Amino acid sequence: MLLSPLTDHGPTGGFPRSALLHGIHLAHAHLLARDPEAIAATLLQLADRVPDVQSIRCRNLLRRIRRSAGARMRATDGARALTAVDRALSAT
Repeated sequence: MLLSPLTDHGPTGGFPRSALLHGIHLAHAHLLARDPEAIAATLLQLADRVPDVQSIRCRNLLRRIRRSAGARMRATDGARALTAVDRALSAT
C-alpha cells in the first residue's frame, strides 16, 4: 500500500498528525479488504502515535475505525491492538 511508509517510520519529529491520519486511512483500507492481521498491525502502530496528536478529527476517525474493526478482530493480536488503541485514546 502507498500509505504504509508513513506509518512504518516509527516516532519521528516530522509530521505526527499526518502520519496518524494516513495510518487511519490505511487501517480503513485493511478493514475494507477484510484483513484482520493487517488491521491489528496498523492499529498497534497507530496507538503509539496517538499521544503526539491532539487532532479531534483524527481521534474521532480512529474511534470509528476501532468500533468497526472490533467486531471483525477475534485473534489475540486483534484484542491486543484494540486494547492499545482504547488505552491511547483514553490516556490523552
